[in-house]
Amino acid sequence: MYLRNVRLFTLIIGIVVATFSPVRAARKSLYDVPFNLDWKFATGTQNGMEAKSYNDASWETVSVPHSATYAAPVHSAEQKAIGGTVKSDFCYRKKFYCPVDARKMFIYFGAIMQTATVYVNGTSVGSHKHSGYTAFFFDISNALERGDTNVVAVRCNAGTDGNIPPGGDGGQMPDYELFSGMYRNVYLLCKDSVYVPLWGQRITTTGTAASPTVHAVTTVRNDAAAKKSVTVSLTLVDASGKSVATATGTTDLNAGSSSDVNLTTGAVASPSLWSPAKPYLYSLRTVVAVGGVTVDSVVEKVGLRFFSWSGSGNSTVFSVNGAPTKIRGVCMAQFMGWILNAVPDSRFVKQVEMIKAMGMNSIRCSHYPRSRAFYDACDSLGMLVLCEVPTWGCGGSFKGNNAFWNHMYSCDTAMVLDGYNHPCIYGWSMFNETTESLQAEFNNENTIIHGLDPVAGSGRVTLVACIQGGTKYKFDALGLNYDESSSENAYALNTEAYGNGGKNCSDYGSWYRDYVRGNAMDADMTSNCSEAIIEDRTMNSKFWGNGAKMAGAHFWCFMDYSSGRNTTGREGIVDRLWLPKNVYFKMRNTYTNAAPDYWSDGTPTKLELTADNTTLKADGSDISLITATLRDASNACKHTNCNITFTASPASSVRLLYGGHSTSVTDSGNPVTVAAEGGRAGILLRTSRNAGTITVTATANCVSSTPSVTLTSVAPVAETVGPFAWSETAARLMPSKTGNSDASHLNIARTARGVLLSFPAGVEKTVRIIDIQGRERGAYVLRNGAGVLVNRSIGGGSGIVYAVWDESGHHMLARLNTVY
Repeated sequence: MYLRNVRLFTLIIGIVVATFSPVRAARKSLYDVPFNLDWKFATGTQNGMEAKSYNDASWETVSVPHSATYAAPVHSAEQKAIGGTVKSDFCYRKKFYCPVDARKMFIYFGAIMQTATVYVNGTSVGSHKHSGYTAFFFDISNALERGDTNVVAVRCNAGTDGNIPPGGDGGQMPDYELFSGMYRNVYLLCKDSVYVPLWGQRITTTGTAASPTVHAVTTVRNDAAAKKSVTVSLTLVDASGKSVATATGTTDLNAGSSSDVNLTTGAVASPSLWSPAKPYLYSLRTVVAVGGVTVDSVVEKVGLRFFSWSGSGNSTVFSVNGAPTKIRGVCMAQFMGWILNAVPDSRFVKQVEMIKAMGMNSIRCSHYPRSRAFYDACDSLGMLVLCEVPTWGCGGSFKGNNAFWNHMYSCDTAMVLDGYNHPCIYGWSMFNETTESLQAEFNNENTIIHGLDPVAGSGRVTLVACIQGGTKYKFDALGLNYDESSSENAYALNTEAYGNGGKNCSDYGSWYRDYVRGNAMDADMTSNCSEAIIEDRTMNSKFWGNGAKMAGAHFWCFMDYSSGRNTTGREGIVDRLWLPKNVYFKMRNTYTNAAPDYWSDGTPTKLELTADNTTLKADGSDISLITATLRDASNACKHTNCNITFTASPASSVRLLYGGHSTSVTDSGNPVTVAAEGGRAGILLRTSRNAGTITVTATANCVSSTPSVTLTSVAPVAETVGPFAWSETAARLMPSKTGNSDASHLNIARTARGVLLSFPAGVEKTVRIIDIQGRERGAYVLRNGAGVLVNRSIGGGSGIVYAVWDESGHHMLARLNTVY
């Protein structure tokens, strides 16, 4: 007998997982199956596309996140991305194998713009029409064909609709583009008959900062035909894997019923609290068992933190773990350049890192909720989040519009349940810039949001940003847009703010700010009347500095954007590709003392080329921002009129290059030429499904240097439903019996220390241990009756593992349930 834990395949998978998980997912059911790769996509109605037999061979093959129309980052092209005000249909289809013994299966969508109807094998399993910015899921169990290939088909419709949030003032386009497509992650979730439903657990830090506990409300559902006695066990584990607190409870569930199990762990000794400065994360492992057999397991990242508010108006103080913390934040959209809202997970990490590097500690999600991956990045990197339902403006047409408000109430629920367990979220914004009194509707929203708190004292607040219609404020906090102070008897923070917006030192508050990369005003960093310097000085004195009033402020806005109401939209700290402007460097210098990298007019002598993401997934959606910077002999950034051409090789490893702000067709393809602005030019490189090494070379017509940068595109982990992919057509699941004495089958003996595996004397076979997602955890050769003990450590935190071996040409699987 010998152990082969470090096999080449396992090593490669480990490298891939480590490479593509710089921020470990906070939410993890053992049955989650990523469902993003290789969808078929087509525009238009596509009559009959929901049928399993429909021929989609001519459709384009794409991967999620996906935009139905990739477009240049300017208003006119963005309007075309959704057909302007014309509602446009887009269709997706994907095949997958369903195991014979699959019991419950759900499909989860992070978001689809804007409405969607989902079919499985031609049967409609549900429609989502509440908003294109909120997550949703459907139970697809009854539509499955087990032991066979199945087809998921999605018909989605993009465009504005006055009855669907965000709606906009008077039902018109809101102050941002809606875009299109299946632009957030998709998952399949496979469950036993007794399970924790999606959004079925809400976790809160309780106790005190010195002696914290974890309270969890865990919903358990019984879809079996008979009554079940269920045990729910919680184990809080620190970053080293050590158990630091536990709790256990039981409940009896009748067939077809659900029950909430309320548990509070013991106190955590010597706790490491979560804060923006030290974002320490524990893991809460929840195991659901029936008759001692694990039937479900969920792992959630947990930050032990305490939010509190004191004072009111100008004297409002926000505290994290008892320490007063000035909210120094930015307003941020999900949009990024040519990929529009189809932002991959790796990009959220880069975005949060860039904002944190500027000295910020908060992001306002203006004006819609975000994906799990974004919240994961904020959890792990230490970024506070003010989450907002999908809104902008609220005029008279919404008063009494029951359809709109019913959708909005559903958005409230989806926003809270999808984000509840993330420690980074400190507040829920229920609306932005309402233009008249809608107190009854806002009260309903407030009731819904606070009704989802499992225990009192979560520290999260509700607010409405910038009430303009005279509504008497009745919520936890007052959100102010562009106000320097507040005399209200309520907690107050600034949800939107900016410094000088004009062209002279005294013109504070003008909306039309001029700083853009390449603009002469942004270039002047020597005068006290420089626009970037005034922005920084004003934000520090009025909103972010030690003497600033209220709890803090969020700068409008971090990135350039455009919309039907603001077609210029270039007043961001970074541009649409997230290339920094001088104002970024100035603010970063103020709050972190990092040396600025300003640009100024001059004569460059060389070209510098960098990539902010050098290891990519070859999934057709991952991206890297490639930046070319013009520099002089002293390494200062210098601007001159210059065109820079980017070329990627081999072309097969790249789906497209996107560059610049022009609608010209030369701005997407390979190569692509971009005009420098402010001494810099950038492109977004989007991967194909071909793995390999990618070399990007830049040339310019103003300098002679030709720098290059190398990236690696690695094939993503295959998407398979559970471990059954070892042989989809021939795999056999063996019962987990003790003392199986068949002449050739695996013997399974359960002990207090784990599960003892062996074959009968005279039999020699290799047994592989895999987790619920089919990933190998170890391999053993069993000879002549000798056994191997498999304990809880082999699962690597996965809870349920399977033993797999070959039996007369068939892969056999035995469920071991080696849990914590």
